[in-house]
Amino acid sequence: MKLPKRYQNAVDFAHMCRYEKIEPRAMAELALLSQRVFAAVCRETYATDYSADPARERFQTVAELAGLKVDFSNPYPSCTRNGREVRLCTL
Repeated sequence: MKLPKRYQNAVDFAHMCRYEKIEPRAMAELALLSQRVFAAVCRETYATDYSADPARERFQTVAELAGLKVDFSNPYPSCTRNGREVRLCTL
């Protein structure tokens, strides 16, 4: 049976969380925070009086609770666990 896209996205999200061994709530929060970090970094680039550090710190806190190591070398943060890249599931 073909599922509506909304439900198929939910199934895909659940599979990704199980594959990466991250709680769904933490995965959703990391995905949202990664988008906020990206927006903050873009704003920081063009605004002289703005800092993306608070967004980076929030992302770092949630990632560490999920057992991930974070790299902020790009506008989108990347995460690793045991030397293997962890993909954040974004819808």
